[in-house]
Amino acid sequence: MATFQQRSGKWLARVRKVGFPPQSKTFSSKRMAQAWTMQLEYGFQTGIAGLPDKTTNLGDLLMRYQKTVAPHKKSHKDEARRINWLLRRPISTRILSHLTPAVISRFSIKRVIL
Repeated sequence: MATFQQRSGKWLARVRKVGFPPQSKTFSSKRMAQAWTMQLEYGFQTGIAGLPDKTTNLGDLLMRYQKTVAPHKKSHKDEARRINWLLRRPISTRILSHLTPAVISRFSIKRVIL
């Protein structure tokens, strides 16, 4: 949901949506602010906003990292092994918006016990 506020002759646009971090930006006109919020909200709905949507899980991000970033590193074989290990764990199926510090802490404690 978008809100607009006029401050010092400029317009502050804020967009908040569950599962996404809040976004805000200042514009010289209200029309520009409205266009930006509409574009951002459309990106939230279609998943092209550069932010995780409600269906993206940790495993998806790990696989994308393994395909795009890891091959260019000197230690890509070691990273691939670590990522494959994480992909076999239940934490990789967690949706990013449900991945909280408590969940990561529990995983870390269980990992030490393994």
